[in-house]
Amino acid sequence: MNILLVDDQKFSRDVLSFILHDHGYSCLEADSGAQACSMASQNKDIDLVLMDVNMPGMGGFEAAQRIKKEFPNRMIPIIFVTAMDDDDMLSSCLDSGGDDFITKPVRETVLISKINAHKRLVEMHDKLEAANTELRYHQRMLDREHSIVNHIFQNDMKRMDSSISNVTFHTSPMSMFNGDLLLMTRSPSGGIYALLGDFTGHGLAASIGYLPTSDIFYNLAKQQASVEDIASAINSRLRDMLPSNMFLCASIIEMNCKGDSFTIWAGGMNDMILIDSSRKFETRICSQNMPLAILDSHEFKSRTVTIQPSGYASLFVYTDGITEATNATGEYYGESRLESILFRSSSRSRISAVLDDLGAFCEDSDVTDDMSMLEIICMPVEDPTDRHQENALSLGAITDC
Repeated sequence: MNILLVDDQKFSRDVLSFILHDHGYSCLEADSGAQACSMASQNKDIDLVLMDVNMPGMGGFEAAQRIKKEFPNRMIPIIFVTAMDDDDMLSSCLDSGGDDFITKPVRETVLISKINAHKRLVEMHDKLEAANTELRYHQRMLDREHSIVNHIFQNDMKRMDSSISNVTFHTSPMSMFNGDLLLMTRSPSGGIYALLGDFTGHGLAASIGYLPTSDIFYNLAKQQASVEDIASAINSRLRDMLPSNMFLCASIIEMNCKGDSFTIWAGGMNDMILIDSSRKFETRICSQNMPLAILDSHEFKSRTVTIQPSGYASLFVYTDGITEATNATGEYYGESRLESILFRSSSRSRISAVLDDLGAFCEDSDVTDDMSMLEIICMPVEDPTDRHQENALSLGAITDC
């Protein structure tokens, strides 16, 4: 351990040097505060400073402040050595950046005990710094890996057709990665396929099944596959891939191009709510199957429900992050409150109304789950080619003008 002795009296430095060398410490000497600052700057291996208070020119207090300022991220204990022992002087020693003090005449046992105590503190500090450096490295690596995975997910999410006029939706993860998933596309016959699901847990671990689920869903939707076949294929893939404690609650929906018929497979999800266009009554659609990835293929059931709603009714689907959101007192948002908002709101504004009410209910409470909602309005599905033609005609009309 290298100790810098700072005192304008050579005799005082010689006494301290004799004691310290006798205990195996190496010493450097400075006869002023200015020289102490210069030596501390040039000798990066100084471990501790014994500093006199009263010296001509730059005193001990100013020298201590400069040394501490120059090494903000390094722990160099400064012990003041002073002949004064009044409370104000000792307070000034600590306020100026000193870590301890010892009064003159110096007693050898007290001096060595204090140096050893600060040596232990320095060692603990160095270990913590090394641990923090390693943690920062691992955090950078984790952030980089998350960034790569997030890039992959974001690219895959572009496959979702969010332009379908019949549909409004909202999804908000509680962390970077979403345990909920929403998939949606047009069918070859002009209808809509949609999947709203909720994986076990949160974050990256919960979202790991997103990509295989997405791939199966979009590939089979292109083939106009039935919701039973989509559910069965996803179940088989996730069953093979996921650990036994993970599964996917999901609702898989196909609506025809006229908007007057739904085929629904639901496993482990909250009841879906079909709201009449007059908002006078509802139909609750219960899950009739186990969640995906629980049963082996030979045990898996594909029970579906077919519904033919009246025009402009709305099918509302949500994950349990909505109803299980809590306020500051721990009260759940609940199904009754959700349904009250749904019935008071018109189609296309229901999701925003629920979000506003959720915000007022939860206030500053921490989000504890991913939240997702989907509303499908029972009306003919707009053909995107018609919109392109209308846009082209409009542009043509503007050009002609």
